[in-house]
Amino acid sequence: MKNKFKIATYNIWKDCGKFPQRIHQMPEFLKKLDCICLQEDFESDAFCSSDTINEVLQLEKTTLSIRKKKRNGIVSSSNLTILSKVKPNNIQQLIFDENKEDERGTLIVEITYHEKKILIVNTHLTNIDQKKRIEHIYQIKNTLDKKTADLIILCGDMNSVPNSKEVQCIKRHGFIDYNNNPTYEKGLTLDYILSKSNFPIQVKSKIIIQNLSDHHCLQNKFVW
Repeated sequence: MKNKFKIATYNIWKDCGKFPQRIHQMPEFLKKLDCICLQEDFESDAFCSSDTINEVLQLEKTTLSIRKKKRNGIVSSSNLTILSKVKPNNIQQLIFDENKEDERGTLIVEITYHEKKILIVNTHLTNIDQKKRIEHIYQIKNTLDKKTADLIILCGDMNSVPNSKEVQCIKRHGFIDYNNNPTYEKGLTLDYILSKSNFPIQVKSKIIIQNLSDHHCLQNKFVW
């Protein structure tokens, strides 16, 4: 019997657009997933996007709170969040340029799924500075090099197109990109689910949500 693991990455656009109505529409499209990596997960004292989504999905939630500042008159953070059917064995958080104007981070969880050790990595790289993006990629790589896993899945908004130095750097370290579809406005691809495995896998990639954020929701299905 084949094992299947469905994971999505989705930048949910903080409190922009038709907010919070569009957040309430998202769970319907995410119900069949085993794991979801969210970027720009808005959280204030009054509202949290991932909590709203997870009221329907009822998954295990892990969050890295970053980029706290005033948005539209309300103090909020723009979090990295992982929702998973499987409870994590281990969690690690990386914060880049902590407490600075363009604070960023990476959230890493380890799960065991059908006897395979899987590392799920969720990140959102800066949109301002290519040098910083490459620097942060190497910090992520150096952290992952100290870990062992059967499958590593690197998800997120890289703010980089497929032929960029940033994405090519990730690929040179063994990660494969299976997506051929735009994930952002104007036909751009900025969001990725990259992976490397020590066992044979089949991967199918597709867009599952297009109109509830400025980014599209990208899904990969891993089969082995």
